[in-house]
Amino acid sequence: MSNTHVLVTGGAGYIGQAVVEELVNLGFTVTVVDRKTSPYIAQLEKERKIFFHQMDYVNIASFGEHQMQSYDYIIHLAASHQVSESMHMASDYYENNITKFKILIDHAYQHNLSGIIFSGSSSVYGNNSKVNTDESTLFDPTSPYASTKAIAEYMLSDYHRSYQLPYVSLRYFNAAGADPEMKYGYSQGTPSHLVPCIVRSLLDNKPFVVYGNDYPTPDGTAIRSYTHVKDIAKAHVLALQYMERNLSVGDVFNIGHHEAYSVKQVVETVKQMYPEFEYIETDRRPGDSIMQSADNSKSSLTLGWKIAYNIKDMLTHEINYQTMQRKQNG
Repeated sequence: MSNTHVLVTGGAGYIGQAVVEELVNLGFTVTVVDRKTSPYIAQLEKERKIFFHQMDYVNIASFGEHQMQSYDYIIHLAASHQVSESMHMASDYYENNITKFKILIDHAYQHNLSGIIFSGSSSVYGNNSKVNTDESTLFDPTSPYASTKAIAEYMLSDYHRSYQLPYVSLRYFNAAGADPEMKYGYSQGTPSHLVPCIVRSLLDNKPFVVYGNDYPTPDGTAIRSYTHVKDIAKAHVLALQYMERNLSVGDVFNIGHHEAYSVKQVVETVKQMYPEFEYIETDRRPGDSIMQSADNSKSSLTLGWKIAYNIKDMLTHEINYQTMQRKQNG
């Protein structure tokens, strides 16, 4: 293993497993903290490829000074992340995404860690997002979830100024897909993101519900950049290597596919693959923004990040993964 030791909070989650896989494959020493485990993380732990602590990430406060000082970087992926849920659970979102996060970054600077890579979100742009939104776009969060992501970035920027804590925030644009070898995938019991929701409807042979057909977009449905989970994972490794070369950095990067699709375009893509697939349209959901469209030129030029997967790949991998899960669960 590498002498660089990375603490990954939320490392047993959807994106976390993909990030951990990338780190392990490149020889980093990896410690995972998560309230849950997963078959893939359990296997890595059994093979002694990672260290694993099953607990809430706020409890790293129980780690001794020697243990904390053994970590070089934190990749922080542990957050509540459902837009619709946050609309009626604002207190819970602020508790998990802000109050606990402050404890984490306090430990990071107090123990002189080399930096934090933060799981950011394109939702911070809200309705200020436009075609090819770049990192200079002003924040306009439209949900408590998005607000917590914006506030966490302000905190990182302030800690960078006050304590010289290095950080990189990666603003994801709608993670989707699954590991092509089906080692891991989207694991939320009741999915809330578009791609797994569509696939669930397809496999259940039920019409998919499109929320909102009156947005000010060409076809009336919301527009998003969708990004494969493995492409997102690779961005974390590139960000880590960037921080190793730039020891005092404080920076943000869009991590999103350069092609954006409306909800209806994604649905029609599924319909081309499976002509029997049906969908219906209904009213908007509260908290959903009009558009999230990524300008990823900064991450491409500065980090060397390249996209490997398109929307059809994301749908295909998700279909394969959900099909496998159903067979395993009977």
